[in-house]
Amino acid sequence: MFDLTSANIVAGLIGLFFVVGGIGNWIAPPRVVADYERWGYPRNFHYLTAVLEFAAGALILNPGTRHFGAVLGALIMAAAVATLFRHKEFKHAIPAILALAGCVIVFALLDPMPFS
Repeated sequence: MFDLTSANIVAGLIGLFFVVGGIGNWIAPPRVVADYERWGYPRNFHYLTAVLEFAAGALILNPGTRHFGAVLGALIMAAAVATLFRHKEFKHAIPAILALAGCVIVFALLDPMPFS
């Protein structure tokens, strides 16, 4: 059965955010491709982003690997925020900032690291 703790709910939402983001980057409608081009990333870089987002989402959704997923997700979102700030697209950075905060919250709500 599902354990509906606050940590699991937040993790589920953030994990789904990354899965949906991965789908959007994999499909890459013309607007997404144009964004990556405008930001100066190599052609097809959106596929790498998609794979990383899928990985972060899968890791976050699995309680045993949630710590690693939260760290990976935070790194992905930190890079997104840096890109958007560099290009002065501050309004577009809001979802990435919220997802970054979500990753930090997921990490903070978890029990101590399993290998510590």
